[in-house]
Amino acid sequence: MPYETAVHLHVDGAPFRAPHALANLVRLFAHWREPLREVLRTNPACRRLATLPEPLVAATNGTPTYAELRAAAAEGELTKYFDVNLTQLLTDTPVRDTVEIRILPGRIEAAPVVDRAALVELLLDRCLDPAPIPPAGTSRPCWNWPPRRWPGAADRPAGHAAAGCHPEPAAALPDRVTPAQLAVRPTVGGAGVG
Repeated sequence: MPYETAVHLHVDGAPFRAPHALANLVRLFAHWREPLREVLRTNPACRRLATLPEPLVAATNGTPTYAELRAAAAEGELTKYFDVNLTQLLTDTPVRDTVEIRILPGRIEAAPVVDRAALVELLLDRCLDPAPIPPAGTSRPCWNWPPRRWPGAADRPAGHAAAGCHPEPAAALPDRVTPAQLAVRPTVGGAGVG
């Protein structure tokens, strides 16, 4: 396997054109960068990864508009070579209307790739919720969030707080995260691995 190997996951960009979803996507990959890299086991040899530009991250404070996020991305000289490629969301003429997640490790076996893609899908579902994703250290991320599965607080499984936190910390996730452990369906509906 090549030394700098990685998997780039492309998902439909349309839902992330909503300002709250785009802001949450930025918050997720900026504020939770190290926990995400640890849980997903990002290849440390990958050189074409970086934290999102500070002007874009700063723009997510409060309730930014799409135009404000777009201006901040331009100010921060956003390119595709960050942990998440948002360039296709911030142009009027996208080549592919996708969000590209670039921090998944390369693997020869398909199962670990699909497992990590399922985890990313859950996190991206959380980005669609209007509530801002908090900075790391202020709460634990919820790995079982999908609103489409638990539409109301009464529908959440026992042990989940009102904010939707999973009782297990991220560090407890094993090397091979299975869909059963994440309580997700076995496919990665609509996500393409490439």
